[in-house]
Amino acid sequence: GIPFIGAHDVIDHALVYTFGEGYTYDVRAPRPSLSGFQANDVRINLEEGSVLIKRVAVETGLIGMLKNAYSFSMNKPVDNVTLVYEDIRNPEGYALFDEIGAIGPSSASIFEAEGCGENNYWSESELSASMGLSTTPGTMKVQFLPEGDAIVRTTSFTAPGAGSATFVVTASAIETRDTLFGLPMSGALRKLGMTISDDGFVKARNNYCAQITKVSVAQFIENHIASVKRGLLSGGAKPSEELLAVYRRFVTEGGELEIDVERTQGRLAGESASLGDILLAFKGEIRLGDQKAAYAFESVPPVDYPAGSNDKTNYQVLLAEGGLPTAGSSDASASASNNADGSEIGTVVVRGKAELLLSPEIIAINRVDPEYLTSISAILPFKGRRLRFERNDKPFIDGYLLGPTKDGIRIRVSQPGGYAEIELPNKDFKRALLFPNRG
Repeated sequence: GIPFIGAHDVIDHALVYTFGEGYTYDVRAPRPSLSGFQANDVRINLEEGSVLIKRVAVETGLIGMLKNAYSFSMNKPVDNVTLVYEDIRNPEGYALFDEIGAIGPSSASIFEAEGCGENNYWSESELSASMGLSTTPGTMKVQFLPEGDAIVRTTSFTAPGAGSATFVVTASAIETRDTLFGLPMSGALRKLGMTISDDGFVKARNNYCAQITKVSVAQFIENHIASVKRGLLSGGAKPSEELLAVYRRFVTEGGELEIDVERTQGRLAGESASLGDILLAFKGEIRLGDQKAAYAFESVPPVDYPAGSNDKTNYQVLLAEGGLPTAGSSDASASASNNADGSEIGTVVVRGKAELLLSPEIIAINRVDPEYLTSISAILPFKGRRLRFERNDKPFIDGYLLGPTKDGIRIRVSQPGGYAEIELPNKDFKRALLFPNRG
């Protein structure tokens, strides 16, 4: 019947929905099951290698399977569905999970390698060999349920022996993008809840990174926070000191970091907007135990990376800019946002004095022009990479290149809790700048 005929389509769609269109997938023996649909030994093919998932399942329950078979075939929104990815074998630590943002593919921790020298991320084997963690292959689940005129989507990723991450996204059920599940577009995001639970990774990471960068653990923590802030500034977002204080405690002690926010501005994230604009559209709080702070970011002019830093980490960029803090200063909470001369990170030191990088004139005087890609053909080899796309007579867009379309290129724009896919027409393209490859 319909469920058997559509099994391959359902599994394929689950993979594309979770991991995106930038990969190809090998699916072995997709079939109906008592709970929905499943397949074994699914391979995600990347240019550099592959990731093996022992079992992929689309779970609806027996009654739900029969009910949703009609929805699948008629392009109607489904309900009560969970996508399950068990025993994810990702030996090289490829960053696959756009849905869960800046989460380590093997540690499930946020901003896992920031401040740790030239490291971008770690594989499961590296967590074991370098940090002494006893980790096993991870599991990922994506569940979505109707709630009035919205769909609540819960994404959880568990890395046993390291940590776990859970995202709960509430989005409008009216605007739909998906051609099979009828899932809502990320541009209709209303609420976001995020929980990062540490299971030993934070302490092991801090000790390891302090050792390889030859600093104290306290100094590494400050370097980590400064690196995170430098990355946010490159997208035009400046976190409050109160928010950083809660995050600093998590980086120091581990525990369970929680963020709950609600969109208060009507602007859709799919529109051209800086990271600062997107973050400012949400209000809420960040919590760790009994400590909490407002989820507060300031939208600032993006602080570009120096020319030639495409292969550099935020830590290496800060080293070049002289922007690393000093642990144990009289104002430890502010030290992570200051350069060595006391000026704010996001400034360039010119002839002994600091000047804010706020105007094109200052940038032109003090920095070499970036290496722009000026044609569509020049950017196509960078499929899957993050670029800044400048447009004719329109604001720029930061996003991941998915590939060409008939009249332009398709871009994935990341945002809290998910992403939106948009098309950039050839006539609007001006030039592009490749971001550093941070894994």
